[in-house]
Amino acid sequence: MDAIVKSNRQRREESKRLGQLTEAQAALGWGIALVLIALLGTIYLRQTSQIATIGRQVQLLQIDLDNVQRENGVIERKIAEGQSLDQLQDAAARMGFVPANADDIEYLVILDYPETAVPPSVP
Repeated sequence: MDAIVKSNRQRREESKRLGQLTEAQAALGWGIALVLIALLGTIYLRQTSQIATIGRQVQLLQIDLDNVQRENGVIERKIAEGQSLDQLQDAAARMGFVPANADDIEYLVILDYPETAVPPSVP
């Protein structure tokens, strides 16, 4: 009988030790899980922050591009206005140019000038 009591006692102590080991393993498992969750949360927040920063940079670059395109439009309009016939005639008049009359035109006669243009030779 003593052996039976002893073996029951040993079983209970062994079971208790195994229970403590299991609790330690569970605590370690929960600790590892919490560390992993914290690590994943940190990675997620960092990526989200980087995406937000890059998005803001893209937005600022888009604003710069819109401003440059607007400035280009203004410059193109000024170029078109400067190339208009009225503007060119006014500029020529300010420089002292006058419309040519038939009497003002002199023609030069070049002897032996070919009647058709000869295409340039390609080397």
